Amino acid sequence: MDSSRSNPLVNIRGVKRKIEEAVTMLFDFEKDGQKDVAFAALCEDEMECLQKRVADFETDLEEIENELLEARGVIFQQQVKIDDAERRHNDELDRLSRLMTGLNKEVRALIKQLDISTKNCLAAVDIVSATREKLARTEDRCHEVLNQNRVAYDALLAELGRSPSAPSPWDLLLEVTLHVYVCCFPPRLIVMYSTLATIYL
Repeated sequence: MDSSRSNPLVNIRGVKRKIEEAVTMLFDFEKDGQKDVAFAALCEDEMECLQKRVADFETDLEEIENELLEARGVIFQQQVKIDDAERRHNDELDRLSRLMTGLNKEVRALIKQLDISTKNCLAAVDIVSATREKLARTEDRCHEVLNQNRVAYDALLAELGRSPSAPSPWDLLLEVTLHVYVCCFPPRLIVMYSTLATIYL
């Protein structure tokens, strides 16, 4: 396609201008009453040229229509792809939304369970602290009883005319055993042991 056929609007304007010129020339020819054969031939050549330009213009229009049809087909295919991608995107968003909803429920359940575990741990810490305090008081009481018994034992030895001696092996064993019990056994066993030790001593 040459440059004269590249733009249909230019062709239309050129055809219109040629037709107007030809009509004006024919009108002038009839008005003057002149019958110039050369001019008639020129008009015929111009008409043939105009017909050729019109045919070229029709060809251009057909090519443009074909290009428009191809463009419409491409646009339709692209629109189908866009619709399909949008549908997949919406499906993925729905799936992610459902997943987030499930995760939120699990997170809330875990937070609730964590709160319960934290409360239980704090309660256990309080119990351990109270138990340690009881163990410390029990140990102090046991040492106090042992000291009182040792003083009484030394006084008894003095009355018998014997000098106070170092703690007997039984006292050492008793004190070590008491310390082990205080560190390793529950308070209930410690109280029971201290009671028995008091009775024994």
